[in-house]
Amino acid sequence: ASFAGAVHAYAPDGSTLWTSAFGTRNVNVPVLSGDRIFIAETGGGSQKTWCLDKATGDVLWSHDTGGHAYRFLAHDGKIFHTAIVSGAKFGESTVHLLCIDQQSGNSLWSTTADQYHFNAAIVDGLLVWGARNAIHLYDPANGSLKASLAIPDGTAITSGPLVVGNRIIAGDDNSTIRVASLEKKGLLFKKPQLEAAWSQPLQGEIVGQPLYHQGQIFVLDDKGQIVGMNIDGTITTPTFGVGDGKCKGGGLAAENNLLAVATGRTVELYQN
Repeated sequence: ASFAGAVHAYAPDGSTLWTSAFGTRNVNVPVLSGDRIFIAETGGGSQKTWCLDKATGDVLWSHDTGGHAYRFLAHDGKIFHTAIVSGAKFGESTVHLLCIDQQSGNSLWSTTADQYHFNAAIVDGLLVWGARNAIHLYDPANGSLKASLAIPDGTAITSGPLVVGNRIIAGDDNSTIRVASLEKKGLLFKKPQLEAAWSQPLQGEIVGQPLYHQGQIFVLDDKGQIVGMNIDGTITTPTFGVGDGKCKGGGLAAENNLLAVATGRTVELYQN
């Protein structure tokens, strides 16, 4: 994706497969689902979410969300994401949580929230959404709020959530990794509850998304440090540095015993 509103597709040898210029707005991270690509406009003047054909880049549909979008989730034939709709005056924006049908682009439900919501995931059939001041659980069928877990006031879950079993791994904008657990309690009717398991402050700001690989959680920070920890919060050693000691953008990915690290303009590959 590019600031110019285009998505570029390349073959494994680097040759261009297609370039789709469907707008003029900056677009967010593309999400692949089946034979389709879903992508939303982000930043000032944003209005739409788009669906492209993965093979050709052709536009299949667009949905007018009315505002700036954060990274969204494709799951079970649906798209879940946030749209920040600007008001008449600065500071009067409205946060909308949206559910869109992947095939048609039609709205399935929409609800408003009193705080910014960022990334979403699925845990035990429920929609977990990282937000400012809390982690929330929603019913993916209708958007009703099922449970919440407060985090320190003024902080926001901007990295994750990543789901491992009933554990929810998330990082906030105060450089802290948090793990919560989903519990269902009650004698007759089990009600979902979010309970804090542990939190671990880090030295640098979290970059990208947390990664769970081979039984460990890995986090990249803006100092180019990769911190590894067990699911119980124990930091594993050694923590190691990548790049030139600075990382203003990037993230982690892994497959088998290989760890890929993007640090701005550089991608490095490490072997466990």
